[in-house]
Amino acid sequence: MDPPESNNTSSSSSGRSSSRRSVNWRQCLYAVILLQSIAVIAVFEKFQLPNVQEKLKSGQEIKATSDNNNTQFHRHDGRNTVGIQDRPLFPFSFSACLLIKDNNILLPEWLAYHYTVLPLRRLIVGVDPLSHTDPKPIFDAYGSIDMKITIWTNDTFWVDGDRPYEKKDFPITNETDNEVMKLRFVYRQELFYKSCMQQLHDENQTWTVLIDTDEYLAFNYYDEQEGPPTWCNRPGPKWANCAEDYAKSIEDGTHPRTKLDRSTAATVAEHIDKHGVDKNYDGVDKPCVIYGRYLFVSKESSSSGEEIQRGLDSEFNATLFHTFRYRYRASLSTYQLGKSIVDVSRYDGRTLANIHRPLGDLCTG
Repeated sequence: MDPPESNNTSSSSSGRSSSRRSVNWRQCLYAVILLQSIAVIAVFEKFQLPNVQEKLKSGQEIKATSDNNNTQFHRHDGRNTVGIQDRPLFPFSFSACLLIKDNNILLPEWLAYHYTVLPLRRLIVGVDPLSHTDPKPIFDAYGSIDMKITIWTNDTFWVDGDRPYEKKDFPITNETDNEVMKLRFVYRQELFYKSCMQQLHDENQTWTVLIDTDEYLAFNYYDEQEGPPTWCNRPGPKWANCAEDYAKSIEDGTHPRTKLDRSTAATVAEHIDKHGVDKNYDGVDKPCVIYGRYLFVSKESSSSGEEIQRGLDSEFNATLFHTFRYRYRASLSTYQLGKSIVDVSRYDGRTLANIHRPLGDLCTG
């Protein structure tokens, strides 16, 4: 199913020196909570196999499998597990701004997934002062594989506001009202993303992802079992042939979703570089791209049959990965606010409108 129709998006692409192009991100990408993903590189906290860090540092694609407690690393070509080979250079890389609190159990997979699928190479992390766990050991493992990660505390970016809960030293106790805590969270979130985007702007970074550790940016592959998009159920003559026209565009290969690369080596950057121009969005060049969001439910894929291993090598232990354990989408009958990618090279320093539409009228859709 496509993202909601209201999330029309366009974008441009590439690295610091290449020209920008408009992109139909809406049809091709979406952010989800626990999504059905591509086979990905996986880096665990137990990351100390001989030569693994050197192989990763040299830019080779690694995929982790697990047999009991022994982790093995392989190169995957979409058909068979083969020997490790060098990976070609990407047309450009992504950055990300990430707020976390006690997310250590999710971080290794989230980092490994986006390191591979985007590819993500620059990350600024805001750690909640109320966290009980330290994520630094996990982030340190990525220093040797060409990902620059900076960890911020409130002292790095906080600017006191007028309201009591907008003060950095505002006391929080068991008696603190929940509504006040929510207001403080939103204020802190806006401060962090504003400072993060400004920092990345100053570093001459470009496309930056604003999502959470339970969300993954993924290709919106078409599934023959999904049926017509939910907006085709709308009343009125305008939608009378919606389902038929949609099915025809899939069948004749004119729909953007039919052009997605299904190989395990596919990256978002390579797709944008190859399919950057979209006639639906010619002339649209905004620095903030809104794309649809799918929710996935807590029902787990069956670990007793072939469901959880679908599309994976037999030696790959899929039960260790949230992106394979949870393959069931929630209904799209309830509208979900989208998430965004921002070209921070064009960020003008404005205060965020909200996390779902951070640059207001500079966002698509």
